[in-house]
Amino acid sequence: MHAESLRLAASAARIGFWSWSPPNIFQWDDSLYALMGLDPSEHQPSPGTLLPFVHPDDRHILEAGGRAIMEGEAFNPKDEFRYVGPDGKVRWFEIHRARTPGSQQVVGLIQDITERKRALDALTASEARLELATSAAKIGIWDWDLLAHRMIYCPRAKAICGLAPDQEVTPELAKAVTHPDDLPVTWAQFGRALDPYVRDTRPYAYRIVRPDGTIRRVTAHGAVVFERVQGEMKAVRYAGTLQDVTEHWELERAKEETQTRLKIAVDAGRMAIWEVDIAADRLVSTPELNRLLGFPEGAELTLEELRARYHPGERERMHAAACEALARGDRFFEFEFRYALPDDTLRWLLMRAEISTDAEGEPTRAVGVVMDITERKRIEDHIRLLMREVNHRSKNLLAVVQSVASQTASRGDPADFIQRFGERLQGLSASHDLLVRNSWQGVEISELVRSQLSHFRDLIGRRIRLEGPALHLTATAAQSLGMAFHELATNAGKYGSLAGEHGMLLITWSEKMHEGGRHLSIRWEESGGSAVKPPRRRGFGTLLITDITRAALQAEISLDMPTEGLRWRLLAPAGTLLQA
Repeated sequence: MHAESLRLAASAARIGFWSWSPPNIFQWDDSLYALMGLDPSEHQPSPGTLLPFVHPDDRHILEAGGRAIMEGEAFNPKDEFRYVGPDGKVRWFEIHRARTPGSQQVVGLIQDITERKRALDALTASEARLELATSAAKIGIWDWDLLAHRMIYCPRAKAICGLAPDQEVTPELAKAVTHPDDLPVTWAQFGRALDPYVRDTRPYAYRIVRPDGTIRRVTAHGAVVFERVQGEMKAVRYAGTLQDVTEHWELERAKEETQTRLKIAVDAGRMAIWEVDIAADRLVSTPELNRLLGFPEGAELTLEELRARYHPGERERMHAAACEALARGDRFFEFEFRYALPDDTLRWLLMRAEISTDAEGEPTRAVGVVMDITERKRIEDHIRLLMREVNHRSKNLLAVVQSVASQTASRGDPADFIQRFGERLQGLSASHDLLVRNSWQGVEISELVRSQLSHFRDLIGRRIRLEGPALHLTATAAQSLGMAFHELATNAGKYGSLAGEHGMLLITWSEKMHEGGRHLSIRWEESGGSAVKPPRRRGFGTLLITDITRAALQAEISLDMPTEGLRWRLLAPAGTLLQA
C-alpha cells in the first residue's frame, strides 16, 4: 500500500526516481519510464539511453553531471534541461542528485517542470512588456506597505521626483516633494482612497518640487488592497504608477491659450468660422456664427434659414463667384454680400472660403470665415461722398480764387495786388483747413472767427471779446463768412480798433426769430480806436463784406462807419447757414 501510494504521488507530481551505483548499475522506477515516455522492455536504464532524447543544446548539462558522479567529484544537485520525447514534443525537466552517505551511490529524481517554465516565461514576457510600456510612457511604479510603513519607488519613479537611484523613499519624503499648495488636496484624496467605505480611485493630478527647485506636473494612479485585520477592514497596501505629464500639460495650456487668442481675435474682428457639408447640404453652426447673423447662440442654424436672409440677388452672385474660382482651378475665393438680420437690419458681410473637392473635381466641403464689414462699407461710401464733395468744392474754390484775384488786380498796382491777394488766400486757406479737419462737415462760428483772428490771438479775451452760443455753420457758409471775417480783421488791424493800443472789438452772434423764421445774426463792432474815416472809393474789401457776402448767403448786411468805430451786421436765414 505504501509503494502504491508513492507511485500515485509521483505520477501526480510528474516525478520519476532513479539511482546510479558506479560504474554501471542503474535503476529507474516505473514512474520515470512513464514520465519519459519510454518502454521498459525496449530501453535499459542508463545515461546512454536518456541522452539521445535530450535536446542537443542541453546534453552537456547531463554529461557534466555524469562525469562528476563517475569520478567521485562534486556535482550540481539540481539542473534543468529540455527533453524531446518519442512523440516529438519538447518538455522541460528538472533533475535532482544526491550522494548516498558512506557510498558512491547517487540517487535522484526527475520532475516535469514544463508548465512551470511556461508560466515563468509568460510572467517574464509580461514583465518585459510592462517594463517596455512604462519606459515608453515614462511611468514609474510605487508600492506602499501601509502596515510596515514602508515605501518602494522604482528607479523611474525616483527620477521623476528628482531623487537619487539609491535614495530611500519614505512617506515623509513623498509628502515633502509634493508642492505645498497641492498637498492639502492630495492628502485629503489619499484619506478617501484608504477609507474602506469610500475607496476613492480617482487619479491624483498635482505638482512636485524636486530638490533642485524644478517644478513638474505629475499624474498618479493607485489601487488599495483591503484586508480584515483583527476583525476590522483596513487598507494594508497601496500600489500604483507615477507619470510626468509636464510637457503634455504645457502643450494643452498652449493650445488653450491659442484657442483663447483666436477667439478674442475672432470676436474683436467681428468674425465667425463656418463649415458647410456641400454633399449633404448641411451647415455646421457655431455660437459665433449665430451671434454674427443675429440668431441665438445655441440655435441649430440651417442653410435654409441662412439663405432666406440673403439680400435679393446676392446668393446668385455668390454661387457664380464660387463656380468661377473652381473653373480657374482656385479653391479659395472671397465674396462681399448684403445680409438681412432677423430684425431686418441690413449688414454687409465678407466671406472667405476654401472649397474641397473629390477625385472627380466635384465640391464636397467648404470652410472659412465670415466677418461684418458694414462699418468699413459705410466709411468707403463716406470717402466716395467726400471725394465728390472735394471735387465739387475744389471747383468752387478755384472759382472763388479766380474771382478774388480778378477783383484784387482791378483795384491797385501790382505790388499791392501781390500783398492783398496773398493775405486773402491765407484767409481762404484758414477756413479751408478748418473744414478739412472737420471732414467738410462745417465748423463752429467761434472756431471760424478765431482762425481769421490768428494774428491777434493774444488780444482775445482782453481787447477782443467773442460772445455767442455754439452754432455750427455749413461748409458753404463757413467759406463765405471766413472771407468776410478776414477782410474785417485786416481792416481793423490796419485802420481800425486793432491798429492802435487801446481799441476794442466785440463780435457777437445769435440765433433769433425774424419775419416768422429762424435767422442767424452776427455783429462786428469796433470802438476806442482811431477816428474812422470812410474810404474815398469803394474797394474790393468793402464789396466782399457787403455785396459778395450778401449774394452768397442771401443775407441782409449793413456796414456803418461812425467816428467811434466800424459796425458790420449780418442777418441771414438759419436754414441755409446753420446745420440742423
